[in-house]
Amino acid sequence: MERPNVTMQMVAEKEVTATSTGKAGAKRVRAQTVEPGERLFYTILVHNSGRAAAKDLVVDNPVPDGAVYVPGSAGGKHCRISISTDHGSAYRREDDDTLPEDVTDLRWTIGVLPGGGKRKLTFEVMAISRDATRLTRAWNTLYGWLSNLSH
Repeated sequence: MERPNVTMQMVAEKEVTATSTGKAGAKRVRAQTVEPGERLFYTILVHNSGRAAAKDLVVDNPVPDGAVYVPGSAGGKHCRISISTDHGSAYRREDDDTLPEDVTDLRWTIGVLPGGGKRKLTFEVMAISRDATRLTRAWNTLYGWLSNLSH
């Protein structure tokens, strides 16, 4: 029986000013260190390398301690995005009444991911902690998880 084989990879990046051929511009680099006030850009790559579709696929990811979610920054094609303000007990759509510092978790409901299918999920946070360097150490390893995975 063919089964799905879903894996995730997460990358945390920040923007730096780069000078190339005398022209300044911003580019994203893997975040090795973070200072309070810096914005981090997280990308979660979800891949089903199996032949069978993964059904009822959900990716949950907490907002890291020492950071505040950037409103409206969660993205991903072909999925429903929701937020939690109670550490994942309940999820709802993001709205204008939500305070950024109240967002504790993000959820992407992908539904079906066909065999060979990929999804790119994104979100941004603003570092607020003096110990913000731990954001890159903890979050460059996979911290999201897959739930409701069936075949």
